[in-house]
Amino acid sequence: MREVALRYGLAGWVRNRDDGAVEALVEGEETQVEKLLEWARVGPPGANVTSFVKRKLDGIQPHRGFHVFLTDPGRRRAANR
Repeated sequence: MREVALRYGLAGWVRNRDDGAVEALVEGEETQVEKLLEWARVGPPGANVTSFVKRKLDGIQPHRGFHVFLTDPGRRRAANR
């Protein structure tokens, strides 16, 4: 998702949750966000997307870049390249 988000000039983050779901916060021009969401409905090769929920959030602090967070029991760390 990070590569696709950066290709579309988007900011935000993505992480794998402990329950197997993927969670992301995406910011940018609406048309570009929609392109990323279209990609996310299918996912990368090997992904098994069974459901998809989109929510619009207000009052979020702006992000710079697009970050990948690795979720480990009891801690979270960024894994940006």
